[in-house]
Amino acid sequence: MRGSTVVNNKLLPLALLYVDRGREIEGITRLQKLVFLAQKDEGVSGDDGFEFKPYKYGPYSKELMDVLDTLEDRGYIKKTIQTTRSGNEKYIYSLTEDGQELVRKGLLKKRGGKDLLDKSEDVKKKYNQQPIERVLRYVYNKYPEYAKNSELDIANWYRSSDSHHLNLVLGPLSLRFLSNQIGLFDLEFQMQTAQSH
Repeated sequence: MRGSTVVNNKLLPLALLYVDRGREIEGITRLQKLVFLAQKDEGVSGDDGFEFKPYKYGPYSKELMDVLDTLEDRGYIKKTIQTTRSGNEKYIYSLTEDGQELVRKGLLKKRGGKDLLDKSEDVKKKYNQQPIERVLRYVYNKYPEYAKNSELDIANWYRSSDSHHLNLVLGPLSLRFLSNQIGLFDLEFQMQTAQSH
């Protein structure tokens, strides 16, 4: 973890939505994990950050949900609903014009504001475009204490796109055996993550 950046924790979701050219964040699970990783991996908010507890999909913060509702009510963020292929609803989060203005005029002038934006950008660029399964695997492996109440069986998830290059060498049966026995994809993801630092 890099040095702590202490700013009002209500600003962290705004910072995450502002950086990376204001790219949307798809899904509340992803947004929860991005805030969690900004706090845990990057030291954002120090001891005054959101309190996370183990829940259905790993670390979850009720306080963060309340802050997101408040930011939406005040017109700083926009939450749209998208129906997935499976028929479930997914929330898409973005900053409004007022939210962008708040970050530009408020956050950038605060002590530690630029550092918060830099660390938020690091987290968002690293995890926002990753498949959610990879993000969850990373969180579950690095912070297993937050996975204890999970309803997901991450150990048995794998994507054919993740395994295509290994599939050519090992064949599908050997690959499935390896991934189930030693968590090959988790190890591969951790190695990729470590190399990117």
